[in-house]
Amino acid sequence: MEVGGAERVLSILANHWAEKGWDITILTFADGPSFFDLHPSVKYSPLSLQKRARFAVQRFLANFKRLWVLRKAIKESQPQVVISFLEEINVHTLVSTIGLGVPVIVSERSEPSKHLHGGIWDKLRRWTYPLAAKVVSVTKSADDYLKWLPQDKRCVISNPVMSPSLSSDELQLPKGIDPGKKWLMAMGRLSYAKGYDLLLSAYQKIADKYPDWQLIILGEGSLRPELESLSKNLNLENRVVLPGSLKDPFLLLKKAQLFVLSSYYEGFVNSLGEAMACGLPVLSFDCPGGPREIIRHEIDGLLIPAEDVTALADGLDRLMGDEKELKRLAANAPEVVERFSKDKIVGQWEEVISSVTE
Repeated sequence: MEVGGAERVLSILANHWAEKGWDITILTFADGPSFFDLHPSVKYSPLSLQKRARFAVQRFLANFKRLWVLRKAIKESQPQVVISFLEEINVHTLVSTIGLGVPVIVSERSEPSKHLHGGIWDKLRRWTYPLAAKVVSVTKSADDYLKWLPQDKRCVISNPVMSPSLSSDELQLPKGIDPGKKWLMAMGRLSYAKGYDLLLSAYQKIADKYPDWQLIILGEGSLRPELESLSKNLNLENRVVLPGSLKDPFLLLKKAQLFVLSSYYEGFVNSLGEAMACGLPVLSFDCPGGPREIIRHEIDGLLIPAEDVTALADGLDRLMGDEKELKRLAANAPEVVERFSKDKIVGQWEEVISSVTE
């Protein structure tokens, strides 16, 4: 339950159902406290199964242990239904529940045509997913990839987009952020999929033209050293800030002027929805996954060809240089909260749960 899009959605669903009086247990392979606040009645049980083995025999034994420990924990929670998030966890969950007589709903949280595509986990996905009571994809694109499953076993449920919190807290600016400049925001784990290398290359093309702007990339991850090095090599050290993860990014988003998404591929992009909910116009690659299902092109944002650094630089130039255009797109952005409301999304999940537990 560390910082991340799937974890955030899981916490929203768990808290909502706990408030309704449902008995909710969250099992995780990893240790550590939840980054997201959980309802007091939610049972949160880290299983200490995250450790990676180096050798084949050790990996086999580690996976066997995961299956055994997970099966035991699920039996002890006495569930009426099991919901699993993330592809590798889905495979483990489906195998560990064989013979228990409990319906299992698994959820694809990313873009399966790109994520784990062609490897052993893709093969395991194809072998185990027919065991699921239902496979929930977070985007239509992901569902299309799973057409080898029967239609009645699949459905699409987007992520909820929440209204920005009405916090009375004063914004404590992380180190390096200049309150006197306009902010171009990006947000997400510092990983390959997010394409921050493309973003930095595009920003470098137009940064000198806009000295009154600053690029802020919220998030943490394994690529921080590489991104800091690239920023330095592109002479962007004083124009790009990587302040890490914030528990409440809304305070920063509400004071920004533009949000950019440079991913190679995506699931349903929580950060994109959150930025739009804050009234930010958005510029995004039309990458495989969720952006085209969230952004209404030329209405509340712009979609540009995927992985095209020149097109990204041109899009930034167009919007950063036209305040009237920024305001026009920003005026329509908050409608995303109605299109992907929490009540609507939770209702769709409850329909699926009812259908597999009847």
